[in-house]
Amino acid sequence: MVWTAARVEHWQRTGERPPVAVWTAAQTAEFLHAIRNHRLYAAFHLIALRGLRRGEAAGLRWCDIDLDEGVAVISQQLQQYDGYLTVCPPRPPAAPG
Repeated sequence: MVWTAARVEHWQRTGERPPVAVWTAAQTAEFLHAIRNHRLYAAFHLIALRGLRRGEAAGLRWCDIDLDEGVAVISQQLQQYDGYLTVCPPRPPAAPG
């Protein structure tokens, strides 16, 4: 579901939100523009525009990134279990459809 103005209003009024909701391209651009100087901008950019999951972005290491070639290899993710951070293999891609 896309975050339309009506859905945002309903969420703000009731606290209820859909289980999966996405931003429009304009909403994503507005968010990224607003945080362009934030220290985690690159992580949010990868999550928003390249589909990284939060744990995959948190698990990125400098050795996984080649800035000259514009490549990031997702080889692990960072997850929290029982209050501890754990390095895990990345989840497989979501099934299409």
